[in-house]
Amino acid sequence: MKSAIHPGLFAAAASLILSGGCQKQDPTPDCPGGCTTVKGRFVTGNGQVPLRGAGLTLVWYKGWGFFGRTGARTKATATTDANGNYTLNYSLSDEELQTGHLTVDVKAPSYFGVNGVYLPAPQQRDTTVTAPTYWLPRTAKLTCQLTNPAALQGNDRISVDISFKPGPARTGLQATIGGFASAAQGGGTSFAPEVPAEQLLRIKVLRYRNGSYVSFSTTQDSLLLAPNDVRTYPVSF
Repeated sequence: MKSAIHPGLFAAAASLILSGGCQKQDPTPDCPGGCTTVKGRFVTGNGQVPLRGAGLTLVWYKGWGFFGRTGARTKATATTDANGNYTLNYSLSDEELQTGHLTVDVKAPSYFGVNGVYLPAPQQRDTTVTAPTYWLPRTAKLTCQLTNPAALQGNDRISVDISFKPGPARTGLQATIGGFASAAQGGGTSFAPEVPAEQLLRIKVLRYRNGSYVSFSTTQDSLLLAPNDVRTYPVSF
């Protein structure tokens, strides 16, 4: 099976609401004047467990080039404490205030969806922003295994969509991971994506005959995996 993450489904990033508003920030030793502060918290598990030791790097960059960001400068770094809290203090030059972009990179190995994390980083001075608490689940692995590949004939195909979202009152990653197998296109009979643990997975299997875009059979299921769980999920045509 081939797999892909469907585009446009990282909805959490677009729907963040900043709490606490903007306030004037007092000078600090690391930021003697015109300082901007971003505060927030990371949790995991059931949403009540602090995520300790996540690394955050706030970066200013001019734009994008063939190899990624251009003119990148690190403006601040932080590590979440025992309660999952972090604080990023930074000041901006006139150039950084008026041009370019700011972003926050998060590094938290063994947690799912780190690359999809969005944190606010206002291109302003004398400002404090409190970001919503962000939930990062731990990882698990789910292998979707086609049990009867010989049943696929000609232009028959089967697809599997695995969807998940943070749930009520949680800020986190929402996405759908998809895989498919086709007799005409060949390929494998399984795909094994990394998925979030401790988060309800909704699994939809769609079956198509003779190149049709309308499925003749659809089944739906749900699954909840423990952290570091490795599970095989049988799929039949």
